[in-house]
Amino acid sequence: MSIAGLSLLLAIVLAVRSFGRRLMPLLMPPGRLKIIALGWLGGLAGSLMDGATWQIGPEVVGVQLVAAIISCLVVILAWGLAPFIRTFLGKA
Repeated sequence: MSIAGLSLLLAIVLAVRSFGRRLMPLLMPPGRLKIIALGWLGGLAGSLMDGATWQIGPEVVGVQLVAAIISCLVVILAWGLAPFIRTFLGKA
């Protein structure tokens, strides 16, 4: 993956984070750099898995866009839901 692809993943993560802060601020975990890193890794993993198995949607600069966006959303949402799940289970 090129520098342009990594920059595109970073732009996807920043867009997901900003929309998440506006739409569901309670579920967005605190910490800017941690969320950006987690979303970037999720987007990278989703893009690589989609490229290795099947391709859904367009590919731009080596990044499978649909898979990167979905996996970024899932990773950030799971990280944000973790404290609520722990509280619900009584482990916090």
